[in-house]
Amino acid sequence: MGLTTKSSIGALTSKTLEDSVIGVHRIEAARAVREDVIIVCHGGPIAMPSGAQFVLSKTKDVHGFYGASSMEGPR
Repeated sequence: MGLTTKSSIGALTSKTLEDSVIGVHRIEAARAVREDVIIVCHGGPIAMPSGAQFVLSKTKDVHGFYGASSMEGPR
């Protein structure tokens, strides 16, 4: 959902969590074409467990959250 805002290299602006739910709903449409598609949410405001839980609670076919920025070490 865009550049992550809560990391050491985070963007200064991003979508809202509500915008991210809409974007993830669009990605979920891939499951209508292929049932074996794995869908994860990531980026933008989805940077902390609370943001991921917000999106996961409002979507149907999302399998999880990929927190790449949470794996960054100190620079």
